Amino acid sequence: MTQYVTVAGYGSLLSEPSAKTSCPSLKNYRLGILPNWQRIFNKVHPFLLETESTLPCLKRSAAVTIRPATGINTQVALIDIPEDELDHYFRREHDYDFTDVTVKLTDGSTISALTCISFKNEEDYIARCSERSTQIWAEIRQKHNYDGPVYCDDILPDTAYITRITNHLKNELENPELLADFLDNSWLADGKTTLREYVKQEGLLSNVT
Repeated sequence: MTQYVTVAGYGSLLSEPSAKTSCPSLKNYRLGILPNWQRIFNKVHPFLLETESTLPCLKRSAAVTIRPATGINTQVALIDIPEDELDHYFRREHDYDFTDVTVKLTDGSTISALTCISFKNEEDYIARCSERSTQIWAEIRQKHNYDGPVYCDDILPDTAYITRITNHLKNELENPELLADFLDNSWLADGKTTLREYVKQEGLLSNVT
């Protein structure tokens, strides 16, 4: 019998079709609340470096992670992944740390789930990242002549990345509450500016804000 692992997603994994590109046999998509964690755009996304939109401005290359934050509740998507596809998930999220978290379901019960989280900083990433991640980033650095950090506090969200996520939440899931959570419970790498504040300041995503 196939064994499954429950995974909590909070960024692109909020989209079931996106999750299925890595784990096509996933099942049981549902939503939950992750207490005492916040989204933060503090990690350079290796695949975003390959897009023309980010090459002229590496400052706009951040993907979202999460980190502990007392009192902040973040909405997440839960999916069940077959154990034999779990390595695809680890490969997709190779430059994240991983931990088990407790997620509150809509019926008030709780469930343990695996999720990918932020390293504390660049030094922590270098010290504890996987050999796979070191190799992938070495190839990325050579290919794109990038010599910056993976984790930093002075980068901005990639516009195409946040557009895909917000469009999914608005147009596919049609879930305004989850969209509001993504905008209001996501912070820039400075830890002070919310995603909603940022997109308003920059005149981005006018169709969802």
